[in-house]
Order: sequence, then C-alpha cells, then structure tokens
Amino acid sequence: MILEKIEFEVGKSFKVFSPRLRNTFLWHYHPEFELVYVEADAGIRHVGRHISTYTHNDLVLIGANSPHLNFDYRLRSDYHQIVVQLRTDFLGTAIGVSPEFGGIARLFREAAYGIAFNGETKAEVAGMIKEMVGMSGLEQLLGLVTIFQRLADSREREMLNKDLDSQNFILKDKIRMGAVYEYIDAHYDRRPDVNVVAGKVNLTTV
Repeated sequence: MILEKIEFEVGKSFKVFSPRLRNTFLWHYHPEFELVYVEADAGIRHVGRHISTYTHNDLVLIGANSPHLNFDYRLRSDYHQIVVQLRTDFLGTAIGVSPEFGGIARLFREAAYGIAFNGETKAEVAGMIKEMVGMSGLEQLLGLVTIFQRLADSREREMLNKDLDSQNFILKDKIRMGAVYEYIDAHYDRRPDVNVVAGKVNLTTV
C-alpha cells in the first residue's frame, strides 16, 4: 500500500479528472477527500475493511487517509470514471464554522467510514458530476457545493465501515492486503468472489 501524493494546479483546491488504471493495482491512501463515480459492467469496491462488488455504476465518497483500491482495477469491458479530489482545506474554514455548511461538515466527517450512494441520489449526482467536466473552475466549485449538499441530505446511502479502527489496522497490516492483491490478480478475468477475498484476510463484506 502506498501514500499517493496528489498534486493540484496552482490556485485550485480540488481536481476533476478521469483516470484509467485498470491494469494497475493501486491500494493506496491520501489525506485528500475523494468522490468517485464509475460506470462499468462490474467491479470491486474496496474501502477500508469493506469489500464488495458493484454493477453498472458506483458513487462513493472516501474520507481522508481511508485506504482504498482503484475502482477500475481489472475491469473487463470499457468504462467511464470521474474522480474528484479535494484539498484538506477545501473551502478553507467555512465548512467548519458556517452553519449553512453544517450538513456538508457532517458528511465529510462520515466520509471517514466510506459512503456508497444509491437510488435517485446516485443517478442525480452522476449527472451533475458529468456536467462539471469542461466547466470553469468557479462553476465546478459551485457545482461541488451543490453536489455535497445533495449527498448530505440523502438517506440513500450505505456506510461501508462500521468503525474507524480499520484505517490504522490496514495501514499497518500490508501482508493481508498482499493476499487480497494476489487473489484479485489471479482471478481478474472472472467475476471476483467477494466472500473468498474477505475470507482470505478475515474481513467482512458487510
């Protein structure tokens, strides 16, 4: 597992891009928040100690220093992915002190567990993220605030980890993650069996 060093353009507090890493096993962490949207036939969602599969599309918010695998690892067919990464001081101190940002502040705290969104929330926010591509920096910033408020208000969500102990556990336990890598790499051409992966490292899929 590696610490990913994220670089931002001068004068930017976030970045929006579409990485393609399907042949790279990137089990990593970083202090920046990350919002991931991916469209694919089927893939692996591995955040903290949580391992599961997604089909068709996935929308996940990941908190600071939460270990996770790139969502496009070993995807078999073509796919589309958009990733938003945010500086730790995104919007400065406004999120922590402005009552109008109370919901977003709570959302960012909960992101430490990893949050997967579903239903109408996922569909609506996916469209908003796609529209951001090609916008000016200010338009993207305003769009992100709207997106995060929409996510903060949504109940169509799944908390991927039940506690935060998993972060320190995984950051220290790279041997187990090596076992996960070996299984995924050996079976990339078939639909991954999440239960087998979890069983190899004594983790849970719920």
